[in-house]
Amino acid sequence: MKRRVDPLMPNLVPALALGIVPHVMDLSPWITVCCFSCWAYLWFGAGRSWPLPPRWLTAVLAFAAFSGIVAGSRGTFNSDSGIGLLCLSAALKPLEIKKHRDRMITLFLSYFMVVAALFFSSSLEMTVYLYFSVIGITACLVRVNHPGIFHSKALKLALTITVQALPLSLILFFVFPRIQGSLWGVQAGSGITGLSNTLSPGAISRLGQSNETALRVTFEGQAPPISDRYFRAYVFQNFDGKTWRVSWLIPQWTDQVSGDEPGVRCTVTLEPHQQNYLVVPDYPQEAPKGYTLAQDLTVQSLDQVTKTIQYSLTFFKAPKVSAFKDWEAMYTTLPSSGNPRTHALAEEFRKNAGSVEDLIRRVLDFFHHEAFYYTLSPPEPGENSVDGFLFDTRRGYCEHYASAFVFIMRASGVPARVVGGYCGGEMNPYGGYLMIRQKDAHAWAEVFDEGKGWVRVDPTSAVAAERVETDAARAAAGTGGVVRENDRGFLGGMVMNVRYVWDALNHQWYSTIIGYSQSGQRRFLEKLGLSLDSAAGMVKTLLMTLVSMAALMALYYLRLQWVTEGKLDPVRKGYLRFLKKMEKAGVVCPTHLGPLDFAEKAVSERKDLEKDIRGITALYVLLRYAGQEGDDGLIHDFLVQVGHFRPSKKQEPDHGVKPVNLNS
Repeated sequence: MKRRVDPLMPNLVPALALGIVPHVMDLSPWITVCCFSCWAYLWFGAGRSWPLPPRWLTAVLAFAAFSGIVAGSRGTFNSDSGIGLLCLSAALKPLEIKKHRDRMITLFLSYFMVVAALFFSSSLEMTVYLYFSVIGITACLVRVNHPGIFHSKALKLALTITVQALPLSLILFFVFPRIQGSLWGVQAGSGITGLSNTLSPGAISRLGQSNETALRVTFEGQAPPISDRYFRAYVFQNFDGKTWRVSWLIPQWTDQVSGDEPGVRCTVTLEPHQQNYLVVPDYPQEAPKGYTLAQDLTVQSLDQVTKTIQYSLTFFKAPKVSAFKDWEAMYTTLPSSGNPRTHALAEEFRKNAGSVEDLIRRVLDFFHHEAFYYTLSPPEPGENSVDGFLFDTRRGYCEHYASAFVFIMRASGVPARVVGGYCGGEMNPYGGYLMIRQKDAHAWAEVFDEGKGWVRVDPTSAVAAERVETDAARAAAGTGGVVRENDRGFLGGMVMNVRYVWDALNHQWYSTIIGYSQSGQRRFLEKLGLSLDSAAGMVKTLLMTLVSMAALMALYYLRLQWVTEGKLDPVRKGYLRFLKKMEKAGVVCPTHLGPLDFAEKAVSERKDLEKDIRGITALYVLLRYAGQEGDDGLIHDFLVQVGHFRPSKKQEPDHGVKPVNLNS
């Protein structure tokens, strides 16, 4: 017999579509086309009894799909390959539906696709979509098991089930012992690639046109002024004439960094950037737990940051002055050849400068008074990149100015280095934290001055304000290289407020839910007087969890009883009261007996109650089965009789034993 498309496919295809939507942008186009082609055929073929492909063709399609996944991943099976294979399985499984079991497996594949989306994003918007998609898939599950039910009723039932599961889920989430690290063990990053460990002309200006959030910083107390909002990622040591590179030979700090003033505590929420650095405010006192602090005050991670992470640390406005170390001699080296005009310029500055501070001032004055321009679209500086920028193009972004400044310092015999990170940011008025975007990526310089230590210098700020080209709809401020947005107007202000609110919700979502770790759980349980640090604490916590869950289930049961009874009409309620009273009198009504049969059974067991039993039953039959349900008089009489009915408990038989009179 030729197999036909399952007539219930219109209830399965929407569930499959809900499951694949979060993955469409990440799947190879051929996988998406394959999935929707199969589902379209099944959707339109359900009402027309279109034939299903033969089993051999289905097997060929499955083999071709698997081969395509292997070829696309080049033999390396990763999370993208797994998602692709899952979606193709969901496309091909409906082609072999024969039994109800096959329908259920297809629906479970939809649930798996939804859950798998958390591998790639755990943002608030994705979570909201997943929650409602689970409701939709559950509604399809209801329809598959009860095809006659209306769509609206199935959706309402699915919503009710999902909402009822939330309280128990929240208890288990906040109280159940948490594993260390990510819930999934791995998580692919969805953010833009951040700063690189190499710096060449144009490297940062490409990020300068991205509005993606790079990090958020919450300060304990007042946030630092705009001129001090520098956030360090990399320090570049080695220069080959065009590109600055990071050296991995920097010693680590063996103790904490100290400062002249009390430090400021902050919490950083860092978006994935696919690199091995953490972004920290200048100047960090220590590295967050699990990371290392190098002596150039950068914080490194052993693994790439592929998921959103949160960490806390203390930083200073300026560290204490330290002596020049032997390994820091690398900050004076330059290529043996190239950029001759810049070497000559540096020699001129060195001869006329009386101190390092005077040298810095002279170079900054050179940037300010000469015709240098700040732009996001600088021309190529040529083979000798520093010479080309300083003497020919004179147009550049922050990396051009920082690179040229450090080159001049080193050519003058002064230790200097380029620092890459972020600068500025905007305070979110609804979240109370600093938002730093990729467009706030910045490069500046640090110069070593005896008696002062490493001093931050931002050469970009020396460019005269009238020579800033706002081709990216923004301008550089007069100090600190901080970026300000142009006037947005009324409509633009409204849009920005909406963005602020949504970003604050996302930040709160991550801080409270996604970032809920073992330490966060420990703090939460301590507020409840509980602990997981000892056996007694774990037992106490477990008991509290069980009691809370039992209380919720009891409340749900009581509410269910109340709702069920509230939906009953007065006649039915009265008859149920009558049955409960008979049960207390020793006569239980089996579920299969109707009112008249139960009356005969009850009279046979309690002859003394025959009159009341037959009277109440007769009224109930009239009201329920004889078309008298609207007779208010009969209803009143029935309820009065039930209310006055107070049967005594059934007495045990004495089996004919009589007491003996011993005095007779």
